[in-house]
Amino acid sequence: MSTSDHCSWYGVSCNTGYYVTVINLPQSGLSGSLPFLKMDKLEYLTLPNNYLTGAIPNFDMGNLEQMILNDNSLDNGIPAFDKLPNLLDMILSNNNFSSIAYVLENCPKLVSIALTNNSHTLLSVHLDLCSAKQNTNLDDFVLDLTGTASNCSP
Repeated sequence: MSTSDHCSWYGVSCNTGYYVTVINLPQSGLSGSLPFLKMDKLEYLTLPNNYLTGAIPNFDMGNLEQMILNDNSLDNGIPAFDKLPNLLDMILSNNNFSSIAYVLENCPKLVSIALTNNSHTLLSVHLDLCSAKQNTNLDDFVLDLTGTASNCSP
């Protein structure tokens, strides 16, 4: 097996240095839990509409820009993602999450997050949306929550 064999795998793209930059496996019949991934060059992780279960590990992927894991059976809360400084888009809708850690505080470049249609009527949001909004370029925050919202002072 040569050093570039993995670059020819279905759903995998690499850069010129043979580092994996894209994993794109929607509707691929994947099942089981997600492993902890430390992939410094990965930019896009796209695994929607599979049969993934369990918790999302606190991935260590400094270049990850897009994480799409919607329409699986992931649960056990969403980790802090303190090792994803370049994350722009996160789509985690249609899973079984019941809580969110400090995602917005640790992902300063996050522009879009979607968490609709998770298993509980009320997600327990453990973050300060006002300070998070000031520290990010967040344009799209899609949740289905009940509760109250407060105004953020300018």
